[in-house]
Amino acid sequence: LLIGSGTTLWWHWEPWWLEHELYKLDNDHDVRPVFSPDGKRILTCGRDARIWDVETGNLVLCLRHDMAETSMAIFSNDGRSVIAMTKTGNAYVWDLESGRIAKELRHRTPYSEHCKEFGQFSPTVEISKDGRYVLTAGIDNLSILWDVQSAEQVRHFQHDYCVSSAALSGDSKRVVTGGLNDGV
Repeated sequence: LLIGSGTTLWWHWEPWWLEHELYKLDNDHDVRPVFSPDGKRILTCGRDARIWDVETGNLVLCLRHDMAETSMAIFSNDGRSVIAMTKTGNAYVWDLESGRIAKELRHRTPYSEHCKEFGQFSPTVEISKDGRYVLTAGIDNLSILWDVQSAEQVRHFQHDYCVSSAALSGDSKRVVTGGLNDGV
């Protein structure tokens, strides 16, 4: 998968050949494209999150939220939902069967004063291997571990500056976070 200039390209492996090329109306959409767990769909994000059919290249579903740009979106491990993190710091768990928001995970504030200076900083999201937890890294200086079923915070991790990345260990017992200007 290759992105650039507002176009997503996906390639067939051995021999390499261009399989599909997606064009769109806006120039700020194809951020962090990912495959679904079964490899049949591709998820892109920008002004919204979009799901594409790998075989045809057709748009399958467009997920619109609070009108903020989607900074990152991922499929759940079973492929039945998408977790989309917006630049406002909110994450949404989308049920793909209904096309509706199933859960809303809200950070306490949309951004911190420290993060204004970083401009294009994007919050991130990760899901645990068992699908029970979602970890969000926000521009409010927090990473938050969420229980997916209840949409409640399990724990939060405070930084002095924006949290630029976060990851869960395979057993979901450890979290590592990276912050701008204060390391890991």
